[in-house]
Amino acid sequence: MAADPDLDVPAEEPREPPQPQVPPQPEPDPAEEEKRRREAEFALLNKEIDRVERKCRDYEATAMGTIDEAIATLELYKNKVMECDEDDEEALENVVKEFEKVWSEANYPSRVAPEAKPAKDMLACVGKLGKAIEKVCPKEKSWENATWDLKEHPIDRDALKEVIVNHFYRVGRFDIGDLYAESEGGELADVDPNAPKPIPPERREAMKAPFVEMWNVTWQIEREGDLSGLKTWLERNGDALVNKYTGAPPRVEFLLRKLEYVRMLTGHHRGSSGEEPDGKRARTEGNGAGVGDSGDVDGAAAAVAYGKEHFEKFTRLRDSKEANEVRRLMAAAVYARVGLENSPYRDIERECREIGGVLNPYTFDPDLRKRMEETAKGTEEDLADFEEIGSAWWELVNEFQSSHCILAGQPGEPPLLTIYNVGVIAMPTLVKAAQVARARGQDWNKVECIPADIDLPDKYMFRSIFVCPVSKEEATPENPPMMLTCGHALCRETTKTLAKPDGSFKCPYCPAVSTVDGCLELHL
Repeated sequence: MAADPDLDVPAEEPREPPQPQVPPQPEPDPAEEEKRRREAEFALLNKEIDRVERKCRDYEATAMGTIDEAIATLELYKNKVMECDEDDEEALENVVKEFEKVWSEANYPSRVAPEAKPAKDMLACVGKLGKAIEKVCPKEKSWENATWDLKEHPIDRDALKEVIVNHFYRVGRFDIGDLYAESEGGELADVDPNAPKPIPPERREAMKAPFVEMWNVTWQIEREGDLSGLKTWLERNGDALVNKYTGAPPRVEFLLRKLEYVRMLTGHHRGSSGEEPDGKRARTEGNGAGVGDSGDVDGAAAAVAYGKEHFEKFTRLRDSKEANEVRRLMAAAVYARVGLENSPYRDIERECREIGGVLNPYTFDPDLRKRMEETAKGTEEDLADFEEIGSAWWELVNEFQSSHCILAGQPGEPPLLTIYNVGVIAMPTLVKAAQVARARGQDWNKVECIPADIDLPDKYMFRSIFVCPVSKEEATPENPPMMLTCGHALCRETTKTLAKPDGSFKCPYCPAVSTVDGCLELHL
């Protein structure tokens, strides 16, 4: 039967497709969100610090280059004046006029003045760093009028002065260290009888002695790319640096061998007095066997022989970082003919590259740095490649200085730098803890245990920490860890809590029974 078109039949409404069931998203943890936010802020702050450091190095290089150029000009015209005949006034006048013209055109004073571009760039970066610090660590108004009670917390001014002088010696600023060591406290000495006194010369020399050889070798590496001083130092101290548990040789020796190997592989090897190490030559001269500066056949063969001789002891621990690097270094020799920069191992070439006869373009050649930054401008990968250039040299210098200081009975890292790095990490937590203490009416100076964890890198953990597995409290001198007869450890207060009237208690982790008096105190 046909449908009547005149009948008003309501149209069927279209049905919406079923929506997929979205599982409920867990609410973000505010603490984790705050932690990620702070980490991002401090990452940006570290970038600003690095930028200021680079700009300061650029300005220092520009200023020192300008001063050296001015001195050379003065010496040149001084000699010209000395060569003039005393009776030849015309020749003398011509030399003076020529000097005035050259000096005016060179305009040395304006090139190092605060208004010059290098100085402006440096000062602008310093200003931005101050704003970045204020953003990450806002000033606490309640701390503006805070005072440090010197009677309750006395400071040994002379010891503090020695720490500061030691830091200057440690970072190679012997001139500033001597100047500060000889100072008598200035105006402070007139109003404070406890002002620090000058450090005696014999004490200064004793403080300086551990660092003199270190910086002589460092400057030899940084300024000339010469590794002979470091090799001599390693021959004398290498055995003391061997890991007494694994027998692994020191990493500073591996980095030295790595740089020597890559120098030979890329055809730029040079030892002390222009000779190759162990009598080997990394390049061919005049016989047509080489294939250019990017790598040559004889250089690759000499590099492989050098690697077989010196890398074997670093591969004994098969899963070590050095063993993995040795495998890549030896495989890179296959690409010596085409050049490492055109191979899958180009990162090795970048790490070990020397630029302009020096190790780091940032410090010694700001113009080169500017050109490289312009060519690297674009992707983050390009910028990362640029930052990687010469990194193996700086790792070698840092590793050598750390090893040298440890052998001399000094910390591997400058103590003031450690204080700064730990302070940057811990300050936000300490500020919050101080706010909580003040809100509870507690005296912040008398708080023995901070009610929060501060996550520090392992290298800044200078003592063992024990947390009781039962009470979850950190051990203190008043509540030390105690070892039970079964070998497990608990805090003393926990053992007393678990003990029966006769002093015995069952270990929470095994069936053994111990007594409070039978536990041994552990000294961390």
